[in-house]
Amino acid sequence: ATVAPALAVAIPAAVMSMGSRPYAQEVVVAGAGQHEWVWAAIASGDLSAVRSAPLSFDICGVHPRYGSVLTAFLQSLLNLEGRFVTESDRGRRAKDLVDELGRRGARPDLVIPCANVRVKGLYREWRLTGDITAMQAVIQMRNDLMNFKFESEGQTEDDEDGASCDARILGELIDKYAELVAAAGHSVQRSFIPDAVIGVWESLLQDTATADVEIVSPDGRARAHSPLLAKASPVVAAML
Repeated sequence: ATVAPALAVAIPAAVMSMGSRPYAQEVVVAGAGQHEWVWAAIASGDLSAVRSAPLSFDICGVHPRYGSVLTAFLQSLLNLEGRFVTESDRGRRAKDLVDELGRRGARPDLVIPCANVRVKGLYREWRLTGDITAMQAVIQMRNDLMNFKFESEGQTEDDEDGASCDARILGELIDKYAELVAAAGHSVQRSFIPDAVIGVWESLLQDTATADVEIVSPDGRARAHSPLLAKASPVVAAML
């Protein structure tokens, strides 16, 4: 019997062939729970999918890879991934996404405990660590991109323009986040105090006829009620 000589063939790792028909390398998609698809949709900027997320999804939850829902999409936004690849107005899609997440109760001031989130952009890479919030992260990232043209050497004019564009988009997100923080702060403040009590305080604030103390400051004068001041501050109580 004749033994055929061994034939050495180099086969690329990413693409192999069977006859004349190539097929791609296998990609494993591992499940990680009932709501992992919602996190994946947020991370890729799939707004329509996010809008269909079930009410059982914990909008204030923390993901080991993405952090909070308001940091989950930052890499796709800054690295042109997911739905942001072909989006003509990335900033608009990001703001629409934040609006939807905010409507569901997302909080930019939510602490991500012991975070270890990597965000890889086209012009900078960040690792969010420690007890961090989405607001702190976005402010820092915006500032880093604004300083890009001063800190980097050898970058092209296109790189500088791109970094400035990303900084502008993050600046608009900061404004959106600030709106969510302000709105949530107002609702939290009133949720722990009965409306009847708030009504009494507001009426006292407007009632100057029974006010018996006058506070003088460089900004002007204001009348107040000594019982309230005494209860609020033992130092003031000792002075009255």
